[in-house]
Amino acid sequence: MKQKTKAKAKAKTIAIVVFVVVVCGVGSALLFSWMFKALQGNEAPASAAAPGGAAVTVGGAAIGAPEWAFYFFNAYVQEVQTAQQLAAYGMTGWDSTKSPFGQSRKNADGTTQPMEEYLRGETNKYALQVLALCDEAEKTGVQIQASKRQEIEQNMQQLQAAARSSGISLEESLRKQYAEGVTEAVMRTVLERSYLSEALRLQKAAELGEEGYAAYVAAAAQARKLQENDAQINAAMALANEMCGKYLDYINAQK
Repeated sequence: MKQKTKAKAKAKTIAIVVFVVVVCGVGSALLFSWMFKALQGNEAPASAAAPGGAAVTVGGAAIGAPEWAFYFFNAYVQEVQTAQQLAAYGMTGWDSTKSPFGQSRKNADGTTQPMEEYLRGETNKYALQVLALCDEAEKTGVQIQASKRQEIEQNMQQLQAAARSSGISLEESLRKQYAEGVTEAVMRTVLERSYLSEALRLQKAAELGEEGYAAYVAAAAQARKLQENDAQINAAMALANEMCGKYLDYINAQK
């Protein structure tokens, strides 16, 4: 009976992981769609860095280590899913049953690259894109619709309910399944950035068409420069490594 209860609790915890990974794809125009101030009124997600400094900055906007690590984790999960799909056709790549840290991948041009280096690059691409789009949204007056704000609240309520059913707080649940520093405020900011980016995509795609929107996104990113804080990136990479390890433990436990 105890084992069954533990299994249910574990399933609920992992459900949050999968749920958030899926939801964060909402505002992604390219590859994948904290301790920041929540979105209020007509403001874009706040850009103040988390305590300890920003991992990356784009102009006056910043992403702290926990949020950056979460985007890295999201990129990693998508790479795992791609690797599994390729394996189904007998195609080999990196070993998705093991940590990406310490592994290499083959690029389209035939060169090899450390997986963590590749994922770091993809995470920075997304960080630059999402901050650029949120800035563009703020400048052009694009807002998250009321119905979408309700979806954000519903998503957060589902996370809270899942945590309560496991007998722990949401903060503790997020810390256990992800890493230290991943808080309710972090998850809310991730969702808000994603939904705001999607709101801008819908408006600009209607005006410019999908190809025109893609060019708009590229121009918005190219007009801005991303700067890394090496110390905070190293801290974020450590958090990301922890997240990937927990996800692998879950995957391997299902076999």
